[in-house]
Amino acid sequence: MEFVRGGELYTHLRQARRFKEEQAKFYIMTIATALGYLHSKRILYRDIKTKNILMGEDGYVYLTDFGLSKDLTKCKTTNSICGTPSFMAPEIVIMDEYSYSVDWWALGVLTFLLIVGYNPFYNGGNMKKMFECI
Repeated sequence: MEFVRGGELYTHLRQARRFKEEQAKFYIMTIATALGYLHSKRILYRDIKTKNILMGEDGYVYLTDFGLSKDLTKCKTTNSICGTPSFMAPEIVIMDEYSYSVDWWALGVLTFLLIVGYNPFYNGGNMKKMFECI
């Protein structure tokens, strides 16, 4: 992968606390485009979070860390429990079969986080309550 000079989205969000809606919309649009491409290649990403998104000098974002990604060319669903807990979709939490919808769920959580400044399901570190909320 090429060097991406802008750093993690996580760092930029911590400094800004939250982004203006137009800025967040641009980031989400570029991530949605990347997810659409991955899904067209039958790749499930499963690890959307601010620390896995790098910022280019041109303002575009790059997805990194494909360690939890899954190739769905031989199957239509999966049921592994993986990802960052506060971004997990309900299907993962209840240990049900899932597919690409979990990436779109995580993108929705990220959208909320970028605009509001906190994760909608974070519950003071209480994982049980967070999973109940999800």
